[in-house]
Amino acid sequence: MAEHFHIDDIASFSTEKMTVKITHDSINFRQLLFCFMAGQELPVHSHDVDSEIIFAIMDGEGILIEEGKEVEVKKGDIVIGQVRIPHGIRAVSDLKVLVTITPPL
Repeated sequence: MAEHFHIDDIASFSTEKMTVKITHDSINFRQLLFCFMAGQELPVHSHDVDSEIIFAIMDGEGILIEEGKEVEVKKGDIVIGQVRIPHGIRAVSDLKVLVTITPPL
């Protein structure tokens, strides 16, 4: 049976820090929902593996940082990159980002 959920049903926000919920985890890919309140961020980081990462902006606006460059992102945007390239995100408004990593870390 296929998995089925609605982003709004699983999203949760915290005033202390961003929240992360694993929505899927298999040998093929890992998917996570990151929820940020305005001003919260995922610090720039990287992973020493050959995986790809997809950022799907589900709601809100933010700044995606990749290789030292800042790119404005908003609801509906999709950004595809490599996990070994330094990346991070900062919320301009409350922000929901669905992140897919394949193969999973």
